[in-house]
Amino acid sequence: MIALDVWPDLVPYRWVYADYNDIDETGACPIGGRQTAADLALFGIQPYDGLVLPLWMLDALDRDSDDAVVPGKLHWNPSLGCWAADLIDAEAYHASEGPRPGAPIECRAGPGRVPPPHALGEITFLPAAEGGRVGPPSSGYHGIIRYDGQVDEWSDIVLVAFQPDPPEPGETAECAIWFARPDEDWPVIREGMGFTLDEGRRVVAKGSFALINRS
Repeated sequence: MIALDVWPDLVPYRWVYADYNDIDETGACPIGGRQTAADLALFGIQPYDGLVLPLWMLDALDRDSDDAVVPGKLHWNPSLGCWAADLIDAEAYHASEGPRPGAPIECRAGPGRVPPPHALGEITFLPAAEGGRVGPPSSGYHGIIRYDGQVDEWSDIVLVAFQPDPPEPGETAECAIWFARPDEDWPVIREGMGFTLDEGRRVVAKGSFALINRS
């Protein structure tokens, strides 16, 4: 099993939040989500109106395409009840080799260094025939975790990294997990306990904890 202090260097980009949006002709590509503040807190970043963070963008349907890193500014979206970010300089973005207008964008905000994970374990992603993903997750994957015996309760949003590589559907890999609210998770989890990862209401992976880091 890979040591706890090695895992932070295995999470690519050190980005903390991902979402999918269509970038428009002006270059606007808002990110937002109820987990944004929790993700930023994981890196010791307190969100506030006007906070400038790098935004990393990649075409969600063509991962071999060029990406782009451009500055974005956080703001509170009262209608959605969450933090969001917009491009500061659309002209600079269009001068980059990033995804073009109309493309579905995977947009991540950051940066920060990941602390040692809260838990280590093993995880298997379900094949598409069993309702799972059609492709592998990224290493730096976000999902909703539910614990065995508590499947009817929403638990937490987690960041997951994999070794040696993100598993293809049907495959198993060693994983590290970071909880958005570890103080609420630690009292209810234990080594050997099973869990699932959900995307929306769909279970896409099953795993179990091998080590819990309560420090």
